[in-house]
Amino acid sequence: MVRELCIIGFGISGIACLRWAKEYNIDAIVFEKNSTFGGCWHTSSYKSAILQTRKNSYSFSDMPMPDSFNNYPTRDEILQYLEKYIDFHNLNQDVYYNQEISNIFYNNSTKLWEIDIQNTKSLKFYKVKSKYIAICSGFYSKPNIIDLPIKNSFNGKIFHSKEFSFTGQYDYSIFKDKKVVLIGNGPTGCDLSCAAVENGAKSVTLLYKTDRWILNRYFLNIELDFLMSRFFINLALKLPTSLFLAIFYVIYLIPRLYYKIYYKLPNSKINRNNVAVNECLFPYISEKKIVYKKGLIKSVDKNTIILEDNSAIDTDLIVMCTGFKQGTHFFDDFNLNILYKRIVPIDYPKCGFIGFAPSFNWVQNSDLQSRWFLNWIKNDKKVSRKTMIREIIKTHKKHNELNLEYFDLSYTPIQYLDDLSKDLNIDIEKNYFDYKYWLKAPAYNYWS
Repeated sequence: MVRELCIIGFGISGIACLRWAKEYNIDAIVFEKNSTFGGCWHTSSYKSAILQTRKNSYSFSDMPMPDSFNNYPTRDEILQYLEKYIDFHNLNQDVYYNQEISNIFYNNSTKLWEIDIQNTKSLKFYKVKSKYIAICSGFYSKPNIIDLPIKNSFNGKIFHSKEFSFTGQYDYSIFKDKKVVLIGNGPTGCDLSCAAVENGAKSVTLLYKTDRWILNRYFLNIELDFLMSRFFINLALKLPTSLFLAIFYVIYLIPRLYYKIYYKLPNSKINRNNVAVNECLFPYISEKKIVYKKGLIKSVDKNTIILEDNSAIDTDLIVMCTGFKQGTHFFDDFNLNILYKRIVPIDYPKCGFIGFAPSFNWVQNSDLQSRWFLNWIKNDKKVSRKTMIREIIKTHKKHNELNLEYFDLSYTPIQYLDDLSKDLNIDIEKNYFDYKYWLKAPAYNYWS
């Protein structure tokens, strides 16, 4: 049997894609390698994970998160929300769990996708054919494991932060009475450093190599959600880097003076690669419960980390908070830099990548990308390769000027969704005289 659409992955993007496939009466089936839904929220997140952005920007267009949830929901709240959404749209009947994709191949003779799948329980392999394919397997899919220069055998434990997830092997009790070193000052490193303090670690060191903007969700009791509005995103986009940095350096004087701490700030504008949001880190650094140290590891000798400056850190537990790599192991032609509309590969117009354009409003993004791609399928849209390339080059030039990767929506998330909604003939409200239009992040259903 040939399916009309095969969806790979059942995290946020796969959920959105299946929901809209049902709406458009497209015969779709989902293959998820894990035993349940949730994607990275199930396989990569940790107990104390909190959403970096407000829930309003992380909701599907037809269902807001409950008022009872925190404005910045926890991991458990997000999974509860996803489960409610799946049940509401009766999606599970079209999902096959514990099915891992080993390879996908487009057969030019039959004009069909051939998908090789392994049932991870029975270990049996089988093949499915489909007219279209939606890759929703996640932007961050592979743990970034760094190769530590271990001289003599390390007597403690070394593992990646994903081991604190539902599919991992550790919980926070492992921190108790340990000399903990966390490598990487991204959101995970900041959060787990605080968790180590709160779970009885003997000492905590957050070791990093790249300067980072560390923000609070509130500033002087004012919620910073307004920074995700049209006005402030456009302002940050157009400000010269030197002026942007000058403004933020002045703003950063307040927490620095209050907490009596100093660390070097980045010399580039805020983007997805150099920012973390955390309320506990500065107080714990100020109270000397966390040592926040910049340095490169020279060697690990028994229970001591030696840095390039020859300083030493005693440890018996190293947690790699080094993030995840982009990519898919089952598709050799994976290249996010040549996706038309950041969705369709120019050489494979019957394929769509959903959720591979990172932004603060990731759910809104995946929701509208799904609708755009399914509309592309339903109406058998055809755009010449030349036209696709021309538009991709145009966007590349703009992003090069901003020092951003092609697929990075750090400064264009609202404009991007405006463009997709225009393609879909969605009549969005543009009330230029309403302050909310300029100073509030778009509502969850703005592009509905």
